[in-house]
Amino acid sequence: MSEILHNIGRFLSYDPSAPMLFSSGTFWALFLVFMPLYGLLRRRLWQMVVFVVAFSFFFYYKSSGWFVLMLGGTSLVDW
Repeated sequence: MSEILHNIGRFLSYDPSAPMLFSSGTFWALFLVFMPLYGLLRRRLWQMVVFVVAFSFFFYYKSSGWFVLMLGGTSLVDW
């Protein structure tokens, strides 16, 4: 069980030697998870917006690491 949790944690964390690219299998697997969940939220506007923003930040984190904090900060300042 701890090995499974370790593998999930490793999958969800940023690896600077192998960032997630939009043409990678990881991106497409996560995108295939995203789309049905997004479809389930189509009548709930607030939850849909939060879900899209959270997934977008996660995608950005997987591709660029801690620069996601800069993206969040500039988004808040611009808003």
